[in-house]
Amino acid sequence: MSDRGRRGRVVLSGAALAVGLWLSAPRAATAQYLAEAIHYFATDGSEGSQPDTELIPFGGDLYGICPRGGEYGDGTIFKVTPAGAFTKIYDFQGDVEGRFPLALVDGGDGNLYGLNSGSAHNGTFYPGFFYRLSPDGTETTMYVFDFDQTEGVLGPSSLIRGSDGNFYGTAWQGGDPAFGTLYRLTPAGSYTKLHEFGAGGPPEGVFPTSLVEAGPGNLYGTTAAGGENGYGTIRQERKTPLSRA
Repeated sequence: MSDRGRRGRVVLSGAALAVGLWLSAPRAATAQYLAEAIHYFATDGSEGSQPDTELIPFGGDLYGICPRGGEYGDGTIFKVTPAGAFTKIYDFQGDVEGRFPLALVDGGDGNLYGLNSGSAHNGTFYPGFFYRLSPDGTETTMYVFDFDQTEGVLGPSSLIRGSDGNFYGTAWQGGDPAFGTLYRLTPAGSYTKLHEFGAGGPPEGVFPTSLVEAGPGNLYGTTAAGGENGYGTIRQERKTPLSRA
């Protein structure tokens, strides 16, 4: 057979081998997820409405907040099992405990902790509330933000539990100047203001939103406005280690 024929056979054999390997290679598995509602909030709003924050794993169940609805229209805390069994845990009613819940976190001590928007009490408006929720559904107001708003005004707010066991959060507005604050709260309800946004001028950003801890003592977050271009910033607040009050 001519060299040309041999070359032709080699080419064909090579092509067949390549095809065979391609057919025998396992295909990458593609995960398939099926979305299924496990609970529908009641149409009369009694269970709460407009849940818009993440669910918190706690005691084998999932806990969450609704900023609206409930018996008084001021929001609720609820529990749902993985199978979908729903229980309303608490109805907020403004006044001395705040309204329209904003955040909920696992305190690591067998309790949940959270933030509420401000409300009026005896004619005075208080701009934020920090509360504890025990497993039996008992709500306890741990701290009320000062009415003069220098400690912060809670709006779109973040709350995290730091590696030191304390809680760190942001207030959307308030402080001096009134562009938001970063603060620490202990489980016992002791408040410390750590930073006032806007105090360093517009380049640092104003109106803080998100907050995370990335490594002990390193807090990172974003601001919704300000900065050199006026469209917000990513910030770092560093204090190592985080101090235990």
